[in-house]
Amino acid sequence: MDKELKGKKFVVLDDDELNLKLFYDLLMRIDAEVRPLSESDKIVDLIKNFLPDMVLMDIRLKDVSGHEIIKEIKENKDILHIPVIAVTALSMDEELSKIKISGFDDFIMKPFSMNQFYKIINKYLKPQNDS
Repeated sequence: MDKELKGKKFVVLDDDELNLKLFYDLLMRIDAEVRPLSESDKIVDLIKNFLPDMVLMDIRLKDVSGHEIIKEIKENKDILHIPVIAVTALSMDEELSKIKISGFDDFIMKPFSMNQFYKIINKYLKPQNDS
């Protein structure tokens, strides 16, 4: 895997334990440091304390919408620079535009391939060549 991504820090929020394990396993393949979380009420504090390079977050959680959480993240000046990627099974154009308007940097559609997953991560975290 990419050496540039080794040691990058991620927070992953999903209330589905299987999805959480999948993200954890995919991120461990690139030797990332991962903080999986299944309870949304702790995410903002975790982000502030851990200062990840990226947050991956399910949109449809049991207790709150990802749209509410992203608003709280983007209102905090200490963490608003961190890319937050929505993970969703919803594919309607209206929902996808709502993801962008809410403040998410990008999205990953479920189901996804490993290549799609790593492509999104690379887009935001891999150094870009200026040539």
